[in-house]
Amino acid sequence: MKISKKLLINLFLLIPFFKLPGFSEYRVISSLFDMWFVLSCVCIVLKVACYRYRPSVVTTIVIVREAYMFLLTVYKGGFSPPLIRNTLGAAIVCLLVDYQLNKNAKSMCRTIALMFTIYTVLNLLAGNGMVFNTYLFGQRTNFTIISFPMMLIMVIFVAAYTKGQDRRRFQRYASLVILINSFFILKESVSTAILGMVIFLVLYAVFYRIKFDKIPATVYVIILVIYNFAIVFLQNFDYMKFIFENLLGESMTMTGRLVIWNNAILTFLQKPLFGYGYAMANVSRGQYATSTSYVHNDFLQHCVEGGIVDLALFVLILVFAVRFFKKYSSSKLKCAMLAGILGLEITMVSEVPSSLNYFFVLMVLSEYFSWHGDHIDKYIEKGDQKCQIE
Repeated sequence: MKISKKLLINLFLLIPFFKLPGFSEYRVISSLFDMWFVLSCVCIVLKVACYRYRPSVVTTIVIVREAYMFLLTVYKGGFSPPLIRNTLGAAIVCLLVDYQLNKNAKSMCRTIALMFTIYTVLNLLAGNGMVFNTYLFGQRTNFTIISFPMMLIMVIFVAAYTKGQDRRRFQRYASLVILINSFFILKESVSTAILGMVIFLVLYAVFYRIKFDKIPATVYVIILVIYNFAIVFLQNFDYMKFIFENLLGESMTMTGRLVIWNNAILTFLQKPLFGYGYAMANVSRGQYATSTSYVHNDFLQHCVEGGIVDLALFVLILVFAVRFFKKYSSSKLKCAMLAGILGLEITMVSEVPSSLNYFFVLMVLSEYFSWHGDHIDKYIEKGDQKCQIE
């Protein structure tokens, strides 16, 4: 397989933003990734500054949100390398992806697909006690916040590029990523990831077969937000008990999640507008442990860490990512994107926070393909020619 110079450059710039938890087991590898991260950030900022580039709406909101969280956390007294990586770093990787999508979409998509494939194969060959003590993706629950978004993004690529060599290439990448990650998810019985995969398949089939295109996609996002907080505040639904106890075989306490949710709500009400800052609030887990900074609910996590301001920015990202889904019924690409976003966030109702880089890249890709997707195959690059939508 021929790997172009552009793809190698994109890989060099992109990989350090996706430092897998397993790499931290070795100090040398971890330090290398940290230095690589700084170098990549500098290169991206200089690259974007030298180009007349206008960020997309989603990328702009991400930048505002991450700058807000960084400044808020520093003001509250917290500063650490993870803060930079998970706030400013998340904004910069969105700049890179958005910039390259507008310059050469296929090259950027190939880079992301190749990186996910490399990571997935490494997790299979080197993780779980072979070279690294844990999975490269970290503990088993990370399959929900890393593997699942990877799989959704790969499905989007396959649905977007439907002709010739591009289709075959993305199908090969997607097959490896989906099959290997599905194997680990089923092997480790990661119930949230399994539930997300089932929800995605069901929603995709429904959107594809039934004409719901008269209902704006943003309505589904609003319903999702309402549904999330309904579960948090009204936890005793009979159907919830059926889902968790009968289908998933979990305790109705959701392994302490209901206790965490209740305590997180009380924590949020103490500082409702601006919150506590990134990973600055510790919520009691009752009998399971002393405290945790993870409240096991994506929307509630934003409420605690960044208050109503952060929650509003997070919802805006979701809304603008799907704003061009004007006619998604019977459209494989738009059905896949809408089903993927809804499936992921329904899953994150009871899971640890989304891994922001994977989530934000999914949002940037969704906005781009929802606007250009109907014509993407007409403008794919020929040789070194740009894949620019006119």
